[in-house]
Amino acid sequence: MAVNMKARSDLSNATREVVESWKVTQAVAAKRLGVTQPRLNDLLRGRINRFSVDALMKLASQAGLAVRVELSAAPLNDRPPKLGAPSLAVNQDRRAAAHAPRKQRRISSQKVKQETRRK
Repeated sequence: MAVNMKARSDLSNATREVVESWKVTQAVAAKRLGVTQPRLNDLLRGRINRFSVDALMKLASQAGLAVRVELSAAPLNDRPPKLGAPSLAVNQDRRAAAHAPRKQRRISSQKVKQETRRK
């Protein structure tokens, strides 16, 4: 989700800079972009959560900006963790508990019963 927010932030900042350089009212700028004045106000005030990446790309294009998407491999420390890794650790814990001596497992279950009775 952070990538989406970064893209929306970059698009809105670039579009806002162009619109502010026009030195016109919000109503005139909104007409140039093909949106309503309140919608443009949201953009100029940084309310990017109200815009999709697609809508911001369209506004940037309407403002005369060339939009280009660039992809590259993320650094190793920025990559998301592999799916399934946490469940693997849980499975290993379950296997270790299953191979514990029976006497130790029995004591553990008795402790649980005693603790639930106390409550």
